[in-house]
Amino acid sequence: MRIVPIDDSVAERDGIGDHTAITTAIAEDARKQGAQVIEGHPVIKLEDDGLSTTVSLENGDAYIGEKGCVVATNTSVRELLVGSFGVDLPIGFAVPMYGILKPVRPFEITALVEDSSQRFALKSIGGNRVMLSGEGRGRWTESGASSDIGAFGLKFADLVARFPQLHDAEIEVIDASRREATTYDGVPIIDRVPGAENVVFATGWNGHGFMIAPAVAEAMTSWIVSDSQPALLRPFALNRFC
Repeated sequence: MRIVPIDDSVAERDGIGDHTAITTAIAEDARKQGAQVIEGHPVIKLEDDGLSTTVSLENGDAYIGEKGCVVATNTSVRELLVGSFGVDLPIGFAVPMYGILKPVRPFEITALVEDSSQRFALKSIGGNRVMLSGEGRGRWTESGASSDIGAFGLKFADLVARFPQLHDAEIEVIDASRREATTYDGVPIIDRVPGAENVVFATGWNGHGFMIAPAVAEAMTSWIVSDSQPALLRPFALNRFC
């Protein structure tokens, strides 16, 4: 990363991946390796007898993990562990918000551009579209999430001052529909479930889970296979809150 004048930063070729395409590709590769990928059927309960873990789905199906079970379902981890094992986690949640802009004229940047003074980030996502994200938060209500461009804490004029090409860009989407698990110290929690040693969980990503997921997945796999906690994961233990 290189720093440009004081409060702005540009990370060349960083942060411009398509999350959906990458996730789909990983799932497809998992299938090729023999994994069974199930979608649209929420997990409602876990049961661990010390030897294996039973995973029960909402549709009535159940699966048994003989070696171990990994729970990494972001904001639902807390609810699932409370309901299954009576273990509560020091987890809250935020409602990140982003907007999709459609410039009138062709516009592309080959970097993730951040402005710490205005708390925003901007990147190209293809199809002559750019994504605006950053400090903005939506609000979570009983009917779901609500969002407002004003909640970004960023005036559109401030963005245009840095990128005049976006002066008459159309705001196609403002979205705050996905909750994000947060921790009090801004660091994820990755550990075994107390009293259910076959179950390993990871949550509290604080908005950075996608970026570090490959390294976390490799370390958690090593933990389950070897039954030895990797040194890399020790700083993320639950007992740091005790």
